[in-house]
Amino acid sequence: MSEGVRPESICIGHSGDSDDLEYLTELAERGVFLGMDRYGAEEKLTFDRRNAAVVEMARRGYAGHMLLSQDHSIVRDLIYQPEVLKQRATWTTTLVLEKVLPTLARLGLDSALVQRFVTDNPARWLTPR
Repeated sequence: MSEGVRPESICIGHSGDSDDLEYLTELAERGVFLGMDRYGAEEKLTFDRRNAAVVEMARRGYAGHMLLSQDHSIVRDLIYQPEVLKQRATWTTTLVLEKVLPTLARLGLDSALVQRFVTDNPARWLTPR
C-alpha cells in the first residue's frame, strides 16, 4: 500500500487455508480480498473448517472481501502424488458450485450473500480502477 497499490486490487491467495479469524479479520480490515480457496485440499484445512471460517467472516461483516474457489488443476493427476490425490478426493472443477455454495446456504448464509462471493466480489476485484 505504501507502494501505491490500492488494497481493493489485492487478493491474498490461499487465505482459505487458515481459520485464524483474527488474522483473516486483520487482512480484511486493510481492504484486501481474501482468496478463500483450495476447497478440496483437505490436508490443508478441512471442508467444514473452511466453511465455518467463511460463515464467521461473513457474520463479522466481511462478505464483501471474500472470493471462493478450489484451485483445481486439470493436470492434477500428472503433478500430484497418489497420497495427495487420495486426500483431495472431493477436489473437482465443480466443487464450489455443487457442494460449497449449497453448504454455505444450509449454514445460514442467504442466497444474495452467497451470490456475492461468486459474482459481485470477483467483478469488483477484476474491474480496473
